[in-house]
Amino acid sequence: MGSDDAVFDSAPSRTSLKEKVREFQSHTGSSSRQSSPPPAASDNRRDRRDSTDIPRVDPTTYFRLPDVMVCDTTDSLHAFSNDGTGSARSWQADIAGKAWYFIPASKMDYYGPGSQFVFGTFGDPHEPGPDKYAVKFRNPVTDADAAFQVQMDLKTEYNGGGQLKESSELVMLYVWKQIKAENARHKVLVILTDEAPWPIAEKRFADPLGIRTDGDVYTSDIIKGLKKAGWEIFVILKPYGEETSFSSYYSSRIYEAWRQYLPANRIIRLRDSTRVTDINLAIAATVTGRVDYFYEDLLAKQHDPTGRLEIEKIVPVYEALRDVHGVEVQERHPYPGMKMSGLGEGQPSESLL
Repeated sequence: MGSDDAVFDSAPSRTSLKEKVREFQSHTGSSSRQSSPPPAASDNRRDRRDSTDIPRVDPTTYFRLPDVMVCDTTDSLHAFSNDGTGSARSWQADIAGKAWYFIPASKMDYYGPGSQFVFGTFGDPHEPGPDKYAVKFRNPVTDADAAFQVQMDLKTEYNGGGQLKESSELVMLYVWKQIKAENARHKVLVILTDEAPWPIAEKRFADPLGIRTDGDVYTSDIIKGLKKAGWEIFVILKPYGEETSFSSYYSSRIYEAWRQYLPANRIIRLRDSTRVTDINLAIAATVTGRVDYFYEDLLAKQHDPTGRLEIEKIVPVYEALRDVHGVEVQERHPYPGMKMSGLGEGQPSESLL
């Protein structure tokens, strides 16, 4: 192995969505908030079923991993983990603030009504500035209100090591070893980050988190184990730090590091933080074979109040998905003025369909 250095609920008003996003961002904006009490639980949290909850006076409540996470769905399980360090942490706000849309749309259009959703965040236990709780997950939820609340409870430590790597390998190790979903029709893991995984998941970091392993495990072996267990793995990459292009020095290196582990059609390079929800829906469409419907739905719904097609919101989605779905699929669903030669930053890969 080489080194990576070479709902069915009605939607709320637009105003209420903005308020929810602002509320979420207020809980992720600075490290000084990490030990403050979480917001009061809503009345609609019956599906959270978080057996790891302990009294709120203990700040480790925010960080504890369920020892074993049992997902009893016979439909689909969608697990999403967001890099909680640096500039990547703010990208979680899109899917948290739009949970009212993402949960019902993915269930109704792709996954099935009994589907479950798991949300988490991760950092890095390596020096310097190590995260004590480098991986956080909450037990599965089934409704949008619970999904939003769970993500607000996922406090981050805002540290990380600054070596172009964060510990997404520990996320994958936990999902492989300790999430049990034997009856799920589809099992999907989505990791959003702007850094590469470490090449080895070290036992010294896994043990304090309660992640079970007999020793150090190569990241490549973790991914093989996940695939053998039926997991579909996708990575959403944002440009590294303040970079804006994937051809930039660090962003290109990080992409190539991920390519050691996953094919190009599983690595989604996204430049717009407001389109994370769209990309998660596209992933749901990919694994359920409803890609054409996804593009039809995107073009039908992405209009402003005057009825204008918001091409500026569509273009980043098409760019990001070019390597996933291929040129042929996107050409079947063109938006006005679309030129395939102007999309993306690399050569299109073979279509998954």
